[in-house]
Amino acid sequence: MPVLKHLDVSSATVTEEDFAAAQAGFPGLDGAPRTVPHDFGVWLQAADPEQLTQEFMSSHPSAAAVISYAFAHGCAWINLDQDAPPEPGLPHYGW
Repeated sequence: MPVLKHLDVSSATVTEEDFAAAQAGFPGLDGAPRTVPHDFGVWLQAADPEQLTQEFMSSHPSAAAVISYAFAHGCAWINLDQDAPPEPGLPHYGW
């Protein structure tokens, strides 16, 4: 059984709009990463950015940026959590 790494990061690493879309599962977008909402945020699959659709990348640029960052650092999942700290090297939208 493989052991997977994840990135635990502030939910404000993405815009409010991208966070709401992630909690809703990026409705209406084919090829969007898998999401698992929880009481304090949402888990987001750190898919290979090459596998994400252009529509997703342009519709949700802050989510696409954190996915690319996590994937480049060997993470399989991202936990966007209201209590997690900001990640140096990623934006923080401060909402």
